[in-house]
Amino acid sequence: MKSKTLSSQSQGLVLSLLNYFQQEKDNGGPLLPLLAVQERVAQALSISLSTITRIQRRLSSNDNVLRSPGKKRPRKKSKTTDSQA
Repeated sequence: MKSKTLSSQSQGLVLSLLNYFQQEKDNGGPLLPLLAVQERVAQALSISLSTITRIQRRLSSNDNVLRSPGKKRPRKKSKTTDSQA
């Protein structure tokens, strides 16, 4: 398998997953019930349940295409003339 370069944010998620699965191994089984899928994902990735729900909602409304938010570009300030000088 060809290796991929992961962003630091992605690497953080991988470390969260490794930590979560290590905790499950030490526990001898799941930390949360297997039927609580969203809660397990949120805990494993150390993100909020509302983030999981928001991503699922966005995915279902966009024909299974995830998009990152667009880059915020600074607006150019319009030049104003000071007539009181």
